[in-house]
Amino acid sequence: MKRLSLTRYRHQAAILLKEIRHGDPQALKRVEQLNSSSFHLSSQDSSNRASRLSSSDASHLSSNWQAQIQLKHCLNIIAIEQGFEQWATFKSAYEASVMEDIAAHYVGGYLNHWYANYDDAKNHLNLHHGYLLPYKKGSMRQYYVCEDAYIQLFGFDPQAPEWKQIGYDLVRPLDKKSWLALLDQWVEGQMSRPTQVPVSGAGEVQS
Repeated sequence: MKRLSLTRYRHQAAILLKEIRHGDPQALKRVEQLNSSSFHLSSQDSSNRASRLSSSDASHLSSNWQAQIQLKHCLNIIAIEQGFEQWATFKSAYEASVMEDIAAHYVGGYLNHWYANYDDAKNHLNLHHGYLLPYKKGSMRQYYVCEDAYIQLFGFDPQAPEWKQIGYDLVRPLDKKSWLALLDQWVEGQMSRPTQVPVSGAGEVQS
């Protein structure tokens, strides 16, 4: 199953919040996953929460308690359902996982400029127009600078304004928010693509 983008996970959390506010029984049951550290209730509501949520009729949950639920709590629920303790932990692991997928993904047939270390790749990027991406195969990690045609076939929009905001550097971006937006765009694009086996970078231009 292909991964969802963070935008879609956030959308799921927003829907969950709306369902909780409307007293949806299934949504209220999902709140059981929140622990006291991620959701601070009054002492009375905290002591009554378990019995209320374990009741067969979750709609009896107090409207006051429901009103305390915020989007951040729903994000934590989404994270817990993905096997993490909280949203921040899930988000960090998600970002690392997407970057690993990007590093393992490669499109053959283009004369990209390859470097064994990041600094050399960055120097090339500063002197020439391009996009700096990571590459990893086994224990070997490299960096390469590619052009518009490659980046588009790779699954990114070369005209996306976020590229300028991150300095055209996907490895050490200047702007975190724009970088996350690009990762989301790539994940969304991969959802509609057939699964491809990464192609080795052997035979490309080595700098």
